Amino acid sequence: MIMDQKYDKEKNLFPSGEITYTLKSPDKPGIHSLTAALFYGTENTEKAGFFQRPSGRILFSDEMKINVE
Repeated sequence: MIMDQKYDKEKNLFPSGEITYTLKSPDKPGIHSLTAALFYGTENTEKAGFFQRPSGRILFSDEMKINVE
């Protein structure tokens, strides 16, 4: 959860955030799959569950293949 986001519709100011992850390669050589998940939205956490469907609160990237040598 990203707290203290500024919002002003008249000034076209909308909340945003950026998260960076550092990935560690698998220990075993070979071709491995990698998929990213994006959780988004403005859920009221007191009333809504973490995994909301079909409201569209989660998106998955296309699967990528990573070659570890």
